[in-house]
Amino acid sequence: MTALQSAKQALGTPVGRWGPAAGDVPLAVLVATLGFFMVTGDDGDTAGGSTAAGLGMTLVALALLARRPAPLLGLAALALADLVNIAAFGEHVRCGVVLPTAGYLGFAAARRAEDRRELAAIVGLMAAIGTLTVVFELGAEGILACVLVLGGVVVGGRVVARRDVAVARLADGTRALEAQREQTARLAVESERVRIGGQVGRTVDERLDGVLAGARAGDFAAIEADGRAGLAEMRRVVDGLQGTAPAPTLAQLDDLVAQRGATTLAVEGERRPLAPGVEVAACRIVELLLGVVDPGDAGVRVRVRYGADELAVELDGRGDVASSDPALVAAARERVAAVGGSIDLRRGAARVLLPAAAAGGA
Repeated sequence: MTALQSAKQALGTPVGRWGPAAGDVPLAVLVATLGFFMVTGDDGDTAGGSTAAGLGMTLVALALLARRPAPLLGLAALALADLVNIAAFGEHVRCGVVLPTAGYLGFAAARRAEDRRELAAIVGLMAAIGTLTVVFELGAEGILACVLVLGGVVVGGRVVARRDVAVARLADGTRALEAQREQTARLAVESERVRIGGQVGRTVDERLDGVLAGARAGDFAAIEADGRAGLAEMRRVVDGLQGTAPAPTLAQLDDLVAQRGATTLAVEGERRPLAPGVEVAACRIVELLLGVVDPGDAGVRVRVRYGADELAVELDGRGDVASSDPALVAAARERVAAVGGSIDLRRGAARVLLPAAAAGGA
């Protein structure tokens, strides 16, 4: 499908569909009625035409019915109808009906012209209608008016056509970006599952080392504590893999930070519920970055700042964050990108900005 066809569909113009638009039918009736009284009337300067001449203006009005399905064909029918009326009924005042009708059809045809041949045909038909009007009605003094009216609508139709194509391309680009964002979100989920799977192995190794060390020292209380902690950690990991764990929220950041020992949390601004996707992403991002920021002696300082339009998350520690753990860094970047945020990793620090859409907002 071409960009112009996409524009037609976006504007509600059926591609390849025949039949007049609903509004064009009463418009054609109105034009036929106006044309009848204009041709048969006597304004004191020009004698009115016959009733047959008035009825002949119906042919002019019928051309309007082709505006939606085939405006170029309608324009050709209008030129032919004008010529037939002149040949059959002589010179009568018709420009008050013919010129507006030609402008309406010419604008629609120019807006939908797909190549130079169609555009040349439109210009030729408009020139023919203008010539008939000048020769048989207005005379030389009407040349400028015909050029301005008929030429202006063709130029206007081409300008609007360019805008339609630009809008259609923008819509296509927006759909492509939305599809890319959905794909990025799916990749982030898969990356998270891979990370959690790797964490299972590390958790088992760490807890077994603790149990073995306690057994060698005969410290059964330490063995029990390590065993319970290991079971709790495994349950959290398994719940994450199965997708059964409740979605985390920013209100749970205090608990998350408390589990990390020498880590402090500071919250600036008024806490408020945000869109669920942003809340989950912020928690997961903090969890991921806590795995790559070296706490050092002072620990990691986590700062969350609620702004009017964005949520800022900052972690300060030490070490080269960007090269600490490539898998965790990649997962954090994907999480940020999935919600349309930005991330800046520096030595010993990480800065994340996320959109702060309110819960239930657009």
